[in-house]
Amino acid sequence: MSSSSGVSGGSSSMKAGGGFHSPPVSKEMTRIGEQRRSADTTATAKYFQVNRAVGGVLYNLFCLPLACFGSGPLVVVNEGHRAAVLKFGKLDRVVPPGTYSRNIGTEEFIIKSIKIQSMLLPPQTLLTRDNVPVTLQAIVFYRIVDFEKAIFQVQDMENATSYMAQSILETVLGEKTLEALLTNRVKIISRVAELIDEYTTEWGIHIETLEIRDIRVPQQMERVMAATAEAQREGQAKVVMAASELKAAEAFAQAADIMSETPSALQLRYFQTLAEVAADRNHTILIPSEVTNMFRPLQGWDQQQAFQLKNKEKMDD
Repeated sequence: MSSSSGVSGGSSSMKAGGGFHSPPVSKEMTRIGEQRRSADTTATAKYFQVNRAVGGVLYNLFCLPLACFGSGPLVVVNEGHRAAVLKFGKLDRVVPPGTYSRNIGTEEFIIKSIKIQSMLLPPQTLLTRDNVPVTLQAIVFYRIVDFEKAIFQVQDMENATSYMAQSILETVLGEKTLEALLTNRVKIISRVAELIDEYTTEWGIHIETLEIRDIRVPQQMERVMAATAEAQREGQAKVVMAASELKAAEAFAQAADIMSETPSALQLRYFQTLAEVAADRNHTILIPSEVTNMFRPLQGWDQQQAFQLKNKEKMDD
């Protein structure tokens, strides 16, 4: 009876709620689930630790005998690189590209590139001799020429070369004016590269070249430089125009001398000018009365020529 009443009660609860509701999980079951997950995590961690320990032991068991007989893992030195071999912490030899067997117990390989490398210097802001702030960025191209010096006589050759280049660049450019920096840029950069190379040669590093990638000046100074350049261009243009005017005046003076000797040449030039103006039919040409006086010598010239011809005929008869 009690069981049937319980079933009927459950069915009535399902009907009243409109669905099935799982019974609530007790706190004891939740605690048991957390303990199981923690136990699984601990077991997995212990498994990996044991595997790592066993692998280390096996590696030592197999490699130590080989190391005692001078044999070990292979070291590959690629083309364009060199390797310094240290035996018991002391330089033993420098090897060229190839494949070598390393004694892991006594030897250490230090591999460096001997190819030309580039180094981008960080942007530097400096003052020129005329107190103009300039921000520039340079690139240094260098290579190792003495492998032993580059490895053992300087702590970090890349940083040392970078700091030396920045210091010398700031010192040399600070002695130049902005105009000299912009006009004699190639000579100044060549001088900076020579000074850097004098120091880095002792480290076994040769500076191939140094190039300035970017030069920036304040915007106000850019406007002043633009105005100065514009004034210079305008002055040069005026000089060229004056020289052209002088040559034109000399040519006009020579033409005037020639035309003064032959009035007919002046008249022919006048006719040519009229023909050029008349090429445009949209214009009306008005000839002033003073211009007509130019044609009067032609009438006298015709009469004079006729008179000379008659006298010549009479003399022939």
